[in-house]
Amino acid sequence: MQNDGLLWVVMADDDLPYHALAKKAIEACNLNHILTSVYNGAQLVDLLMNRGIYRTNYEQPPDGLIIDIEMKVMNGMDAIVNLRSKLMEMNIPIFLLSRQAVKYEETLLKGLNVQGSFQKPLHLAAMKKMITGLCRSVHASRI
Repeated sequence: MQNDGLLWVVMADDDLPYHALAKKAIEACNLNHILTSVYNGAQLVDLLMNRGIYRTNYEQPPDGLIIDIEMKVMNGMDAIVNLRSKLMEMNIPIFLLSRQAVKYEETLLKGLNVQGSFQKPLHLAAMKKMITGLCRSVHASRI
C-alpha cells in the first residue's frame, strides 16, 4: 500500500495534547493526511524499522517526523541515534520539540534533514508553521 498523495506525518511525543494540536494544525492547513502517533522513542524506532506491533504496509517512508527530544521512555535524541542510518536513507524532514532551548550536538544531526526545532509550549500558530514547513519540503521532494 502506498500513501497516494496523503501527507503522512509521524509524531513522537509523550505529551498527548501535542498530538491533538498537530492534528488540528494539519486540518487547519486543509490537508488530506495520516497522522501516526507514537508516545516514546522505542515506539518510533519500531515504527520506522517496520517491526513488532508497529509494522505497516506502507511502501514509502513517512513524509515527515515531529520528535520530542525529552520523552521519558527512550528520548528523541536516543531514538535518532538508533535510527541514524535509516533516517539518512529516508531523507525525510524532521522537526524537533523540546521544553527548553537546547543546543543540539551537530555531529549527531549532521546529514539528517532537520528542518527546525520548536520550543514547548507550542500553540496552534507555531504548530501550523511547522506543518507548513513540512508541506513545503514534501511538495519540493515530490516534484
